[in-house]
Amino acid sequence: MTAPAIHLALDLRTLLARPLHELRGFTHPDGRAMTPRQARVALAAQLAEGNELLPIGNNAPFDFIKR
Repeated sequence: MTAPAIHLALDLRTLLARPLHELRGFTHPDGRAMTPRQARVALAAQLAEGNELLPIGNNAPFDFIKR
């Protein structure tokens, strides 16, 4: 018996409301570390595209849910 898939996602609006120093640990697609300011810009760009959630991991396909 296989375990059910667990899909995790980050709420972009909640992340953007956090202080800048808490936006550490994000990386570019090529693996380079982002500064907190770069992370904020990237998260805001995702939100501007209409994505409310940012998927975590490789659980594809992921359907973004809009509020």
